[in-house]
Amino acid sequence: MGKSTNLDNTHKIIYKKEKNLDDFLTQSEITKLEKINQKFIKKIIMIFSTFIKSDIKLNFHTVKINSYTNDDKNFHYLYSNLIKIKPLERKSFIFFSPNLLSTFIDFLFGGKGNTINKIDIKKEITYSEDFVNKKIVEFIIDTYCKSCKDFFYIDIKFLNFNIIDLKKNFFSTNNPFITNYFDFNLNGIKIFLSILIPLSTIKQKNKKILTSLDTNISLKSTIFKENIFIEHVYEIELDVIAELIISSIPKYKFDNLREGDVLLIEDPEKVIVHIEKKPVFLGKHKIFDEKSIIFLEKFLH
Repeated sequence: MGKSTNLDNTHKIIYKKEKNLDDFLTQSEITKLEKINQKFIKKIIMIFSTFIKSDIKLNFHTVKINSYTNDDKNFHYLYSNLIKIKPLERKSFIFFSPNLLSTFIDFLFGGKGNTINKIDIKKEITYSEDFVNKKIVEFIIDTYCKSCKDFFYIDIKFLNFNIIDLKKNFFSTNNPFITNYFDFNLNGIKIFLSILIPLSTIKQKNKKILTSLDTNISLKSTIFKENIFIEHVYEIELDVIAELIISSIPKYKFDNLREGDVLLIEDPEKVIVHIEKKPVFLGKHKIFDEKSIIFLEKFLH
């Protein structure tokens, strides 16, 4: 990363490349992360600012390997959100600074956060903290997944909210994490969040992951050629062609067909559906609620 990029007139992002980052990622993968995080920062700042009705600015951003924050030594406990990342089904985390939830809650109730400093995390999570946490995580998950879609497929599901003891190291050397750390300023108050992504997701070892960084091939035309499951792709329109299954007729009858002639078919209800000129499933054609519909009966492999 090792460079500064002005996103606009008010937000500045500084990439600090760790010495050991190149041991895990290629330059193209690092570039991909830069682009993803740039998109994420632009969107999440607008979302957070709208949510709490106050301006929020980015101080700086770093990417590390197997860390929780930008400086783990300064913290003992953090708010931890356990998440699951598809399609590799990896569990990971989204961490918040100890004062993030209290600061957001103060702003939501009309405060300016003037009395909020670095608050020690209590053992029990309040109802307000749990409610606001889920809302913030929802924003983060939706924004990060959308920021990734131009580079590879990722789907994140929230699992649970807890408090984690940073002194108990649970990182596995067999499953390293990329730590995306974001440091923000809200009315002079420093808050941060960290999004951890398993290295295996960035490496794209799963063939079902959709990559499009260095290709000009249209997404629609690669769906079946690359054997990507339809359930792993979003916001894609597919042309579905439903054809009636008709019986065979002698050629001489076909040659003598005229406008207005009637063809007998084996079963007027049965249809076969094609996508990208390939048969996908068999079904039955029905009229339901004054609409023409197809009931799926059998998928064709």
